Amino acid sequence: MRRRKLGTILAGIAALSLVLLGGTALAAYPDKPITFLVNYGAGGTTDLTSRLLCSVAEKPLGQTITVVNKPGGGGTVEPTYLATRKPDGYTIGVTSFSPMAVAPHMMKVNYTLKDFAFIAGVCRYLYGVAVKADSPYKTWADLMKAIESGKRLTMATPSPVQAILFPRLAKFTGKKMDNVVWVRYKSGKETTVALLGGHVDMIVGNPMDIAPQVKTGELRMLASASPVRWPLLPDVPTLHDLGYKVDIDSWLGFAAPAGIKEDRRAKLQAAFKSAVEDKAIQKKMIDLGMAPMFMSGPDYAKFCEKGFKEMGEDLKTVGLEKKK
Repeated sequence: MRRRKLGTILAGIAALSLVLLGGTALAAYPDKPITFLVNYGAGGTTDLTSRLLCSVAEKPLGQTITVVNKPGGGGTVEPTYLATRKPDGYTIGVTSFSPMAVAPHMMKVNYTLKDFAFIAGVCRYLYGVAVKADSPYKTWADLMKAIESGKRLTMATPSPVQAILFPRLAKFTGKKMDNVVWVRYKSGKETTVALLGGHVDMIVGNPMDIAPQVKTGELRMLASASPVRWPLLPDVPTLHDLGYKVDIDSWLGFAAPAGIKEDRRAKLQAAFKSAVEDKAIQKKMIDLGMAPMFMSGPDYAKFCEKGFKEMGEDLKTVGLEKKK
């Protein structure tokens, strides 16, 4: 009888220990390093920005964040892989706007927005329209006048995200802009070279492809195509400022695989929020051509859902919808 009682007491102590240990483990998340996946190659804007933010997010999390690049498939290889990882909060990564809202309309991907628990939107990618410094188009009004006259103009971009700008302008103004011909290049740098060489009339590019040449006097930026002005060129108006309620809004966002516990997702969100709000990091992000600002995970999910629907229609106008 005494042995039986002792066994019962020991079993109870063991069970209580397991409960306490389980509670401690849950409260201690994360208790080991986190792997962060980037969908583009090392050294690019997305990669460098992600590394900056991870370096600060490590502090409130109390763990190292190891960044691993998984490029390919136009940025879709990494989210495809991320969606299949264990949703324990130890593997997270980039879920930027293009692979979330654009690529699924253009190619077969093995994920949907429902496969992710979004952590946060951490900054905007920025886009603007630029011409050569000796271009006859001194202002946005000059460019629009030429377009409305029916003159054939060539526009270079590396991505369909930028290519939808003039179809959106046509829809807003009710005027045909088929005379603006999209010339696609492999990279933003190539579009800048093409513009400087006189091979195209304008480019829709990002700050790293435009701002340095504006500062040297080789290019002139006519307008920001983003909803905000560029921190690097704050005197250049947005299209909104000029009376055109049109923009290209693309964000860098982070996510975990769907199924992560909400308290873990929220802890990651808080850590990256503190990183985005770090003044020193903001300055570095601006220098990389990004617009640092924070969007909660649930809000970023809604942003991607809305963007997915809009891009489905926009891509049809430039002939890039997925072939059935």
